[in-house]
Amino acid sequence: MLQKLLLDVAIKQISKKFKLKKLMDYVEKPNDADDRIDKLELDVHSLKRDSHPPIFDKHDYKDLVKRIRKLEKRRK
Repeated sequence: MLQKLLLDVAIKQISKKFKLKKLMDYVEKPNDADDRIDKLELDVHSLKRDSHPPIFDKHDYKDLVKRIRKLEKRRK
């Protein structure tokens, strides 16, 4: 009984000293960081939805490089 009482008092004093209540409120309740993260997630989702695959793939890129080199050789 006495141990429990002393333990409760010690826990209260420690939580006051280190402001654990404020810390727990910040962690558990929604705050500005949560709002910013939610907004960023919406932005990423809309970018994914609006994006498209690249116009050229690797094969097309190689062909373009060959054509450019060929045209540069002709020019000389």
